[in-house]
Formats: sequence, structure tokens, C-alpha cells
Amino acid sequence: MNLRVATKSDLISLSTLASRTFLETYDDLTEEEGSTYIEEFFSESALADHLDSAKSQIFVVEDQQLVGYMLLSINTPPIILSDEPNIECVRLFLDQSVQGKGIGNRLLNTALVWASENGFKVLWLKVWDQNTSAISFYDKNQFSIIGNTSYTEGGMNDRVLIMEHIIDNGCSDGI
Repeated sequence: MNLRVATKSDLISLSTLASRTFLETYDDLTEEEGSTYIEEFFSESALADHLDSAKSQIFVVEDQQLVGYMLLSINTPPIILSDEPNIECVRLFLDQSVQGKGIGNRLLNTALVWASENGFKVLWLKVWDQNTSAISFYDKNQFSIIGNTSYTEGGMNDRVLIMEHIIDNGCSDGI
């Protein structure tokens, strides 16, 4: 499997993967709720905006086709983090066929190395409080819960946990 930085030529496949994995994770959404969110966050134009932004980085994993991706972006955290430079892991989505095979760990490790090399000291994220498998994954990978907040973007109305990983001089032992 090849892990690399996403390019414009990935947009169609990336949009398809993002939309599908989102709907698999949030399978209780109505069609209208899902389509509103997908158009806002997973359309080719929304993903192209991230590719064009100096504030974002997208990593993809391919095995003949895209099977996972991670989106990092410089965003304002919903709660106070330390004064250290920080970046958000906005998405880490994997095709169901590769879950549990270490791909998430590879993406996360790549992101931590990239973040360290670019001067970030904290990688933070929001995770749906009902997504126990994701919470467990982040916990095993040295993320700590530091708070919670409501999530109302794209027509959603959920509670999310805020988790952070302190980046230790580019070392990501245990990941």
C-alpha cells in the first residue's frame, strides 16, 4: 500500500471515498442530512479547497484505489489548548476493508512526523462521542480527552470529544 500526499488527480476518488466512509460511520443519518454534509465537506470542490490551502494537508493511502485518507488543517480549537502551535486532524477515514490492518496507525504516524517537521507541537481532533472504536483507537495512540463540545456543522447536531496528542520532538513512539 502506498501512503502519499494527495494531489488534484485524486479529487474524484477522494470525494467518493470520503462520502462512502462518512455514510458508513454515521449510518443513522437521513438521506437529506447525509447529502447536506457530504456536499459541504466531501464534494470535489470542498476537498480541492483544502488541497489549494497552505493551511491544510491531505494524506491518502492507495491499494490500486484510495482506501484511506487523513486531512490536517490549521483551525481554531473549540477550547483552549496549550499555547503551543497546533493543528487539527479534521478527518481520518478508512475503507472498511482495511480497518484493523494498521493503516490508521501509518496515517497517524505520518501526520505526527509531518506536523513535527512543520513546527506543530499538538495534534488535536474532535471525535463523535458515540464512535467508541475511534475513541479507543486514539486512546491507544496516546491522545488524551481534554474536553467536549457540540458539533453543529453541516446540519449535524452531536456531542464530540476533543482529544489531543502532544508531539514530542517528532518522536511518535508507540504509534
